[in-house]
Amino acid sequence: PTKKYYFYRRHAVNASVLNVQNLSRFKEENGVILALGREAQNRNWFQAYKMSLKRKSLKLHVIWLALNDALFFKKKAFLEKLKFLRTLLDGT
Repeated sequence: PTKKYYFYRRHAVNASVLNVQNLSRFKEENGVILALGREAQNRNWFQAYKMSLKRKSLKLHVIWLALNDALFFKKKAFLEKLKFLRTLLDGT
């Protein structure tokens, strides 16, 4: 058997978890996607530009997390995700 030299455990105060909870991860990802889309448009890569506007995986991830919040009666977190999702659907 191989020895484990590295063990990763995600916990509640992990930066990744906190960035998901406060939506900063998704806000940053949204900005990156839009910036890449603008660059694609500048290069006349119109298919890539159109895909960047859709941001499907980002929207689906936020919807999934909002549904999870609703399921566990986390009203404030649920409403925050819905508000952010609205900005995504508005195209900003």
